[in-house]
Amino acid sequence: MAKQNKLESLRDPDMITSSGKSVYFDKPEETEIVLEDFELPLKNICRYNGHAKWSLLQHLALCVCLVPVWYPEAKKESLAAVAFHDLHEVIVGDVVSGLKKFIPKFYKLEEKWAKHIAKKLGLLKIFQSAEQKEIVKFIDYRALQLEMYWLEHKGFSYVIGDSPTPNDLEIKILQHISVADSKLLWQIVSNALKLKPIIEEEVSLDEN
Repeated sequence: MAKQNKLESLRDPDMITSSGKSVYFDKPEETEIVLEDFELPLKNICRYNGHAKWSLLQHLALCVCLVPVWYPEAKKESLAAVAFHDLHEVIVGDVVSGLKKFIPKFYKLEEKWAKHIAKKLGLLKIFQSAEQKEIVKFIDYRALQLEMYWLEHKGFSYVIGDSPTPNDLEIKILQHISVADSKLLWQIVSNALKLKPIIEEEVSLDEN
């Protein structure tokens, strides 16, 4: 018989993952983290509170593919950082930023889960890197702009500001991501998390 979780004898879990792992929202350290638990929810969780057809998996894959576009000299750690940055939403959910500001404690909960997941996946040093955080911040927002452009989202005019309009290479990447099979998208994200490079045969990043 498998060793019982410390909390399982005291209370029922708050959630069960697809692989059967017990989740206690207030005690991230009591949850076992396995990479296989991320593929299904990333595919199923919809961005923009469901007001656009774009999954969290598509978002992370897009972010990974944008790194070499904007940071040509970036190393594999940057790919891992952007692939990782929303993984905690598999546990706590993808709460839109407009709502989060009314739930100040939620930010702390997100941070606790992100740190726990990073530690268990061997990415804690990358997660804590100020340099990688800056790259993630830019790539995440650029992906938001591109997604809204591609989806003709009504909020596009609010996020584009003075940023450059999508270039040909970004549009090509969007075309790939929008039609790619979820297995392929997961391979892109999981390869990045494992510090493996993007495979050109999967998503071509050349301009030809």
